[in-house]
Amino acid sequence: MKRSILIALTAVAVAAPAVAQQASTQAIGGYAPVQPALQGTPQPGSPVVFQPSLSPEQAFPPPPPQAHYPPCRHGQRDECIQLNDPR
Repeated sequence: MKRSILIALTAVAVAAPAVAQQASTQAIGGYAPVQPALQGTPQPGSPVVFQPSLSPEQAFPPPPPQAHYPPCRHGQRDECIQLNDPR
């Protein structure tokens, strides 16, 4: 019994690095940029250009209103209308 558990744990320990290697070679997504912002070290005296960022309203516009909002269920707060709301 102890020997079979030991063999199973050894097999898992040997397979774990292979699984970790496969996971690290997959493409990474999300919000990280694909390439670095700078390519190498900037030269001294090179022009530095500052650009203003977008306002929050432009960068993250609100979603358009829906034609109909259903009544809210228990615990729901988004995309619904409160039943006791005077609007």
